[in-house]
This record gives sequence, structure tokens and C-alpha cells, in this order.
Amino acid sequence: TVSKGLAFDLPKALLRTTGAELRIARGSLVPGASYHLQLDGRLDTGEPSTASRVFTVGFSALVAGIAGGSRTVSRSDEATLLDGSASHDPDVCPLSALASCVDVALTFEWKCRLGDGSPCRLRATNEVVVLGSSEVLSVNLAALSLSNDPTVSFTVTVQKEERFREATVVLKLEDGPVAQVSVDQLSISATRVAFAGASDAEDATFLWDIQGAGIEAEVLSDKAFSPTGDAAATLVVNLRSLPALAVLVPGAVYTISLRATSTTRGQGATSTTFTISLPPSGGSCTATPPEGDAYTGEFTLACSSWASESLP
Repeated sequence: TVSKGLAFDLPKALLRTTGAELRIARGSLVPGASYHLQLDGRLDTGEPSTASRVFTVGFSALVAGIAGGSRTVSRSDEATLLDGSASHDPDVCPLSALASCVDVALTFEWKCRLGDGSPCRLRATNEVVVLGSSEVLSVNLAALSLSNDPTVSFTVTVQKEERFREATVVLKLEDGPVAQVSVDQLSISATRVAFAGASDAEDATFLWDIQGAGIEAEVLSDKAFSPTGDAAATLVVNLRSLPALAVLVPGAVYTISLRATSTTRGQGATSTTFTISLPPSGGSCTATPPEGDAYTGEFTLACSSWASESLP
């Protein structure tokens, strides 16, 4: 049996269950709360035996992220967007509800550093740059003293009480105009994930790449893995293909990068991430009756208390 104080809101299958193993699906218990777990058994002699334990559910680590990832920009760009809105507390905003979830308790702090690690300074006054504390910023790179630096990095620190997490993007600086590139996730399911790429350069040609756990070769050129290939404006990954099942790891985060090449502008690049869903967990299935005749017997199958972070 599992109980939490005098009042609890747990699936009935968790409050009392039988068997030697108890599995509790992620998200079923309240972070920070303490629970009393009791196991009732019977010895070989027939005598009853009981064991119990009290445990406390810890808080999840915060997730920090900056949309677009590391990319190439023009050092004269007056409105470089830094978007940390995908940062979140998984205990409050799970992936399945991230798009519509708002967590006002999160705070953001941004820092700018040059390639040698020194802080960014304003070109006009040589003062250290002080960035805002909102989740989304627009930075005037032309106002920064960047003339001799090939890169500039921006770090966001996401904090909630004593928990914090950082994410950093490195921007490669070009003197001339750079093709602007964007990637939008069109869909994600248990069978496939799809992205659309775009650029403001009319003659842009695209090249996609994927990096993460298990990826060791150019898998995007395999039509079974990606029917669209690595050079189209749209990227589709077949998550149920044999090549994908062989290399992609459930629960792992993968980075999708897109480079755009133009004859009139410098090469632009951007990236985004997606997570391979973990299988559902915590539930059970029963057959009624438990035994019967093959082909002629009628059975009722019932499943309950399954949970997943990736709901359709």
C-alpha cells in the first residue's frame, strides 16, 4: 500500500496492489511530499509479515534552453533574438503541456562573454553589458565591441528557489550579411518527427544534421531513417524504422541542425532539439478469465494506471 498523510490523490491501482514488485509511473507522486510504503506478506510458515518505508519524492532538475542553439550571425545585426522560453520546471510543466504552461516562479539571468571569456562591453562607453532578466531578449550586436572576436556567447541561468540550470549558445560572427535560418517542429509522435526549415535567402540550399546518443554516422542519408533526406526544406525522421530503432535511445535528447548556403550571403545555421519518448510505465493489464480455450474462448482485456509524458 502507498499512502500520503491523511489525504492523497493517487490512482487506485497505486493505493493497494499485489505482487512482489511495485512500479509507480512518473508524475503520479507529488514532488517534495513524503509517502509511506507498506508491504504485507506471508512467510512459508503461514505467519504474516510486514515491512514499511517512508520516502520523500525529490524535485526534478530544471531544464534550461535557448532556441536556435549555436549559430552564425552578422556582427552588425541589430536585433539578435535570444529565446529562453523553452526553459521550464518539469514538475510544473511536463513536455506534454509545455506549449501552454506558464511558471511565474522561474527567474532568468543573462550574461554575454567574448571568445576569451571576458565580459562583453558596449562599443560607445566600454562599460560591461548588462542584459535584461526576461525569458526572451533582443540584442543589438552592432552596439557591442566585437571587432576582433570570431565568436560571442550568451548564457542564461534559470533559477527557482535553490535550484538552477544554465544553457549557453555560441554565436559565430561574420562581417557581412548572413542567411537567416529557422527551424519549426511540425509534429512529433511515437512513429515520426517532422521539421520545416526556412531562410530569407531566396537561393538558399539546405543541409540537415542530427547529433546525440548512438549517432555515429550520416544516418539522414538513409531513406529508411529519413524519407526526405538531408537536403530538403523539410526533415522527417521515421522513429519506427529499423535504422532509427538501432541508434536512437528512449529518453535521450537529440539536436537537429540546419545550415543554409547562399551565393549572396554568408552561410547561416541554427538548431533545435527533440526528445525520444520513454515508453509508458506504471500500469498493469489483466485478462478475464485468466485461462480459457484457444480460438473459441472469449477474454476481456483491461489495462489501467499507465502513464506517459508524451500523450497523443
